[in-house]
Amino acid sequence: MVRKLHRPSTAMMVALLALFVALTGSGTAATLIATHRDAGSTRATYRVAMTKALHGTQASPQARTAIQRVLAHAAKATPGPRGPRGFRGPRGRTGPQGPRGPAGPAGPTGIATITAVDGPTVAQCASGGGACQVAQSDAVCPAGLRVVGGGFASATIDNITLFAASTSSTTYSVVAENLYTAGNSIKAQALCAGP
Repeated sequence: MVRKLHRPSTAMMVALLALFVALTGSGTAATLIATHRDAGSTRATYRVAMTKALHGTQASPQARTAIQRVLAHAAKATPGPRGPRGFRGPRGRTGPQGPRGPAGPAGPTGIATITAVDGPTVAQCASGGGACQVAQSDAVCPAGLRVVGGGFASATIDNITLFAASTSSTTYSVVAENLYTAGNSIKAQALCAGP
């Protein structure tokens, strides 16, 4: 970013002239004024003129140190306003593939066995028979297997399923109501899985 150099303020120039008069006398101040008129108006040429005047004076070492500090402060460029954000650059090339990472830990044992297990066939009376129209059948998975789904089978039509879901990790239950004019039956079936 290019920084614009500004001309020293009037207050700075007066302060420098007052310092020279106080430390070295009017002769040096006169030399500085004449040199500044000949040197130009930019900060850089102004500092050159002041430095030449400093070399020409017989000021004490302490005075020289103080003047040099003032010169260094005056030479610092004043930061300008922040410029607008630039455009986003192009995407870089894809880097090389990294090394292969270490093998992860072994995962849990997956499902190796899926089997269907039928529950008992439960009889139902004809429509209008009362409580015997409703029946429940439970299909239970063998030891070591878990229920993962299920279904049911009905002997005839109009057997309304009231409930069908797993009731434990190993059991699938079905409840149905027979609305058929004759007897009916319901049988649950569980899908069992395991290692």
